[in-house]
Amino acid sequence: MRVAIPVWGSRVSPVFDAAGLLLVVDYAGDREVKRHLVELPTGPLSGLVNTVLASRTEELLCGAISRPLLDMLQGEGISVTPFLAGEVECLLEARLGGRLADPCYLMPGCCRGRRHRQRGRGGHHRTAGRKEP
Repeated sequence: MRVAIPVWGSRVSPVFDAAGLLLVVDYAGDREVKRHLVELPTGPLSGLVNTVLASRTEELLCGAISRPLLDMLQGEGISVTPFLAGEVECLLEARLGGRLADPCYLMPGCCRGRRHRQRGRGGHHRTAGRKEP
């Protein structure tokens, strides 16, 4: 499995569309086998998509991402988990442990409610972990 995270220092880049570097990590099961950095181009979104595709990324973990870029990446078969924040190493560990949905990894104030909404019976929205008034 090949996982990528746009980085800004040791943290997830806050906005993927404007990120400069992509950390690409290869896993064999739950063991990391290799990692490298890829420079991300500026300009049209298609350049970002082509760079991610050329890196053979299967799963992208990122902060904020524009809807057009998200749609383009998912249309190419890349699994995207958006609106994450924090230290890259912590996110990679959380991914392996199945804990990325933990609120401590979510961007503060960014789509927090929408990300955890699930459709209940009858098409009504309910928010996981919150009681309806």
